[in-house]
Amino acid sequence: MIDATKLRSLRTDRGYSIRRLADAVGVSYQTIRRLENGDDPGDLPLRVLARIATALGVPPATLLNTDPATQQHDLQQSIGGTILSAPGINATTIATSLGTSVDAIHTALPGLAEVLAEAGLTLSRHGDTLRINPLHLHATPEANTKPMTVNEARLLRRIHRGDDVRRTLSKTDRELTLPSLARAGLVDPTTTIPAPPAALFAVP
Repeated sequence: MIDATKLRSLRTDRGYSIRRLADAVGVSYQTIRRLENGDDPGDLPLRVLARIATALGVPPATLLNTDPATQQHDLQQSIGGTILSAPGINATTIATSLGTSVDAIHTALPGLAEVLAEAGLTLSRHGDTLRINPLHLHATPEANTKPMTVNEARLLRRIHRGDDVRRTLSKTDRELTLPSLARAGLVDPTTTIPAPPAALFAVP
């Protein structure tokens, strides 16, 4: 369903009157007014939603009324995937990459840390930089202090996305990267299946 508050706010921010927006979209004045009053039965054609979004210069999903808990969960997954792709990335860069605010990133981090802990991983912060590392509950002291390398993060992310990497492993990944992830307890080296849930770091 259309989020009436978002629609009204975007329209006024862009200097549209209700009638001018209706004309740009090709619908009646009453249609836009009804949507802004929260009278949306949920049967608005997708092509009309797309035209409204185009007129306002936003993705169609921006206009939809999404459950806050779902939004937060999706943001946490996106942050996790971004950190795995670029270990040592900072919150400002993540916010820019995901098109959100730095405050939103910091708000989502505690929840992400809880999800990671359940999967046997930890969110490490060094100043403003962020890394995802294994908890190493049964690892050697050396492994406990060793940060995840870029190659390890990239391979782990591919595995978590469900990619069949067994036939495409480079010599370095086969001889060094995969064994290192296996010692950390993050993958099963015989099947190359990740220990944590496969959908944990999916990025839409």
